[in-house]
Amino acid sequence: MDIAKLLRVFNRNPNSRSQESNRIVYLDLIKIVSAFMVVFYHMSSHMDLGGFVNSEYNISVCQILMCVCSASVPLFFMVNGALLLNKNYSTQTIYHKAAKIALLLVVWHFLKFPDWFFKTLIVLYLLYPIFIRIYNSQKKIYKYVLMAAVFCFPFLYNLGMIFLMRFFPNFEIGIFGKTISLETIPLRTGAFTMYSILYFFLGGILFKKKLPDVVSILLCIAGLLIIIWGIIVYSNYTKEIADAVNACFPTVGTLLLSVGCFNLFQNFEKIHFNEKLLKVIGFFGNGVLCIYIFHPVFINLIYGHILTNEQYGALIILPFAILILIACAVINAILSRIPLAKELVKI
Repeated sequence: MDIAKLLRVFNRNPNSRSQESNRIVYLDLIKIVSAFMVVFYHMSSHMDLGGFVNSEYNISVCQILMCVCSASVPLFFMVNGALLLNKNYSTQTIYHKAAKIALLLVVWHFLKFPDWFFKTLIVLYLLYPIFIRIYNSQKKIYKYVLMAAVFCFPFLYNLGMIFLMRFFPNFEIGIFGKTISLETIPLRTGAFTMYSILYFFLGGILFKKKLPDVVSILLCIAGLLIIIWGIIVYSNYTKEIADAVNACFPTVGTLLLSVGCFNLFQNFEKIHFNEKLLKVIGFFGNGVLCIYIFHPVFINLIYGHILTNEQYGALIILPFAILILIACAVINAILSRIPLAKELVKI
């Protein structure tokens, strides 16, 4: 992959008529797949996520797909890191972006969109001047120390809890006169979404240096197996079906899966896409924010008027998730042609 060529893409004229052909295709594809996985995950309330037989949790196909979807938001943070950390934006520009995201957060709040995602993006943008200095520093140790720190908390914490639940379910220890056990400490922690910092830096690093495909495939397989194992252990311990997406963002399994997926998607940069296909990819890539904003509305309509039973399999849910993706992209295309509205559907 010619990195110099890709970096020149960042300096393109946004008003250029050939803008679509200058897009970094694999980053657009990652955003599209990430958005689709978010839609699919949010349709999980009516999915068959497995159940308990003789007190043992039996995982389902839908739940395994949920495990794959745990890479959705991490991949999006990695795309942001790839784009932001490989070009030095001025502090004024980046803070202007943060202010716009804050405004979007307020405007779209009435749709009850999960605001933690917007808030996390705002924090990443506000910390960008510090991150870019660490990222570009000649002393790479600073970058890796920061990444190691956010890896330890909460990635290793969550992995440790799973091991304790599996091998030491009666774990307890006395410290300063207090008893600490699995009943008294959180079994999972997102640590204020600080895992997003690790993904942000990984996106910047992997954008410049691609891992071999064999390594990427092994990472995907290992990551998925770890996630599935964790979900089974967690569900058996709590006797509740675990959330295989939101609860898995800060886990080692999702970390490995996300890195592997990001690397594999880079192979699309080697493919020559014709102009029509590039326009289709750009059509959906430009509509990612609109997909995040409007998909809950369509999900409520589908579950309120079409899919009214309790549980459905993946073959039923997947086509509806695709239709939602298309519908939201069409809405984005319409709103993008309205002067004021277009500012509300792009970052």
